[in-house]
Amino acid sequence: MIYGVLLRLKRPFISSLIACGITGFFVGLLKVKVYAVGSLGLFTMPIFIGGGDMKNFYLACLCAVIAIVVGFIVTFLMGFEED
Repeated sequence: MIYGVLLRLKRPFISSLIACGITGFFVGLLKVKVYAVGSLGLFTMPIFIGGGDMKNFYLACLCAVIAIVVGFIVTFLMGFEED
């Protein structure tokens, strides 16, 4: 997606970088831990399950929602121009 869409369209790329930075701040603030090695995405969310309780998984799901919402809002505010 980076090479096919985001590098061609500069504003969505910058807005995704901003959204990733904000989400990364919340992931660090909430101390979300990963318990397995794998690529990150919605289908690999079970890698956050471990440690005896589900709190870490719920925090990871919250951060995923934050990423989607912040990404949408920042892209909407910056605008989307097609060439």
